[in-house]
Amino acid sequence: MSDLLNTFSAAGLWIETAVEPRLTEEAARRYPHKQEWMNKYLGILIFKLRPLSPSEPAGEGWDLK
Repeated sequence: MSDLLNTFSAAGLWIETAVEPRLTEEAARRYPHKQEWMNKYLGILIFKLRPLSPSEPAGEGWDLK
């Protein structure tokens, strides 16, 4: 995970939000096979990235190794 964060930072990006996709309770009841698949692949994250502002040098202050 730290390599991923360092890669984003080196590219001049920061993580605005990170979410794990989930089915609603109703959808999980209606589509149990989809819920099973989601449970199997737990840990998938979706990142919303934003560029760093010009006053924030990429990677400065990050030592995540």
